[in-house]
Amino acid sequence: EVSLNLRDHGYKIVCTTETKAYTETPDTIRKLFRQRLRWARGKLYNGRKYKHMLFNSKYNDFGIFTYPVSFIIELLALIAVVRLFFWYLESAWNAITSFISVSGVQTSLLYNPNLYNFTIHSSIIFLAAIFLTWTYVLWLSFKLAREKIKISHLPALIAYSAIYSVFLSVAYFSSIVHEITGSENKW
Repeated sequence: EVSLNLRDHGYKIVCTTETKAYTETPDTIRKLFRQRLRWARGKLYNGRKYKHMLFNSKYNDFGIFTYPVSFIIELLALIAVVRLFFWYLESAWNAITSFISVSGVQTSLLYNPNLYNFTIHSSIIFLAAIFLTWTYVLWLSFKLAREKIKISHLPALIAYSAIYSVFLSVAYFSSIVHEITGSENKW
């Protein structure tokens, strides 16, 4: 909010990669989720408060590109999680109904052409695009920090790429639900 307020009053915001900022990370998943929920709700609040800056050329690249893209990226992540959720729900439903219909032992199980067809679902392509994007961001982060990626980093990086993006999407989704229902902000 401070950065947006400064930018709104004509000051420039610049990025510096030499600056180091230290933070205390939450020590439990619940605390991490609550922190991310606060951040996401704060972003929604600031989005409403500073909506006049979105797509506004008065704010140069920040108003035309940077600020709007920050919302678009989070919207795409939210769409991905919802899409994947419904895809898994549909797959589970199909598996259950198939099992129920098979319980009478059908001979079509011996040869079912649909069973052997392999198609790539659009959600898999979308998930792969997100994974590649996160991988690029991680690579760029290491490059900006002037650190080398080591083999010992790989398990954490894979978990971060695969799990954390979904975790954040759930936090964003929850923040939207909290905002729509008007639940109290607990800063």
